[in-house]
Amino acid sequence: MKDNAGPEKQVTLDMYLDLAKELRTQDNRATSYPMFVVRDQRWDMCDDSDADRFVWTHNGYLVEDQELLAELEKQRRNHPDFEGELELEDETYRHQGERKTTEYVTTCFTQQGADAYIEMHRHNLHDPYVYVASGHKNEEWKAVRRLLLNLGGVDFSDK
Repeated sequence: MKDNAGPEKQVTLDMYLDLAKELRTQDNRATSYPMFVVRDQRWDMCDDSDADRFVWTHNGYLVEDQELLAELEKQRRNHPDFEGELELEDETYRHQGERKTTEYVTTCFTQQGADAYIEMHRHNLHDPYVYVASGHKNEEWKAVRRLLLNLGGVDFSDK
């Protein structure tokens, strides 16, 4: 399958053998048929009732200036009828709820592959991390993993 992001990398037998070696020698984190899942966490705007935290925005951007944030919070507390927006020095600031979400990104056979993916695509990710899941009930995953492990001539049919 061709990667739409650029030219397809030429796959060689040595690449498969290297992958097989990594599968045999990596730390599987005490997980049967490990799947190294890249996930990404980010903050998304939401209704206040669903919020994990609240932020101030100005023209769609987060307000990060600590003095300004302190002034906005002071103004908010002093307005009992506050409904989400404040005018300060002819500028409008919005108090918005955010919810932390976690998204699936990709699955790799190795920690090394997951780390390489994060490094290559970090510019498109917010707060990526690797979660190790088990493929022990996934017959396709087990079959492909066994095939890769057996490339070195060793029988790993029970791994």
